[in-house]
Amino acid sequence: NHPDLKSNLWINENEIPNNGVDDDNNGYVDDVHGINSFNENGNPQDKIGHGTLVAGVIGAIGNNGLGGSGVLWKTKIMAINGDNGHGVMSFEGAIRGGYYAATMGATVINGSWGTYTPSPALKQMIEDIAGYGAILVNAVGNNSNDIDRRHLEYPASYRLPNMITVTATNKKDELVHYADFGPKYVDIAAPGWGILTTKLGGGTTVSAGTSIAAPFVTAAVALVMAEFPELTYQQVKEKILNSVDIVLSLRDKVRSKGRLNLYKALAYPL
Repeated sequence: NHPDLKSNLWINENEIPNNGVDDDNNGYVDDVHGINSFNENGNPQDKIGHGTLVAGVIGAIGNNGLGGSGVLWKTKIMAINGDNGHGVMSFEGAIRGGYYAATMGATVINGSWGTYTPSPALKQMIEDIAGYGAILVNAVGNNSNDIDRRHLEYPASYRLPNMITVTATNKKDELVHYADFGPKYVDIAAPGWGILTTKLGGGTTVSAGTSIAAPFVTAAVALVMAEFPELTYQQVKEKILNSVDIVLSLRDKVRSKGRLNLYKALAYPL
């Protein structure tokens, strides 16, 4: 219901709102804007605020005299709430959410979440959604870990072709002091410190972390896909990673050696 987000929400055109019926026979009743994949229902309402913070970076409406602006002024945000109402996700919820997003038409999925525990089923889901042309953009965590040496952050440590893994930088283009890193397993950096975004209940707040950096890259992927619909997800990923601003302090921290540059990503020739 946030006034800077609600008109950018995805709408499931095959579902009749609030009639208590699974009109499109996808297993979820009244999933008009998405699902709660933890509780397996059609109400993705954010309870703790994290999803609202992330959504604002991606698609807070621009030029409307309210709050701030996301990267994408006009977009379709499919809301998938995977937690138990207290900030804890289950593997089953994450997996159901990923399959739902891809099968319902999402081409880029933002994953501002992670776990220390590997899951073959989670890995399989990410591999499967590649068949729908979908990219998962995932935060790498906020524990100061070199995940190349200690593969403690999943799904980032899977290094799958249809994934982009993201760490966070501050206003000086330096790695945020608690952000995870790794020159093989972390693909790119993006701003993740002092970011103005939407907050639960309305208005704006300032947030930080790799969860806030990832949606910058998610939005960049979405914009490149919209501008170049003929590209494969592999080509979109190539444009994003090969067009970064090279940053000396990131040289041995991320695979691309740099921080996202959306303008250059759009202009990068293939």
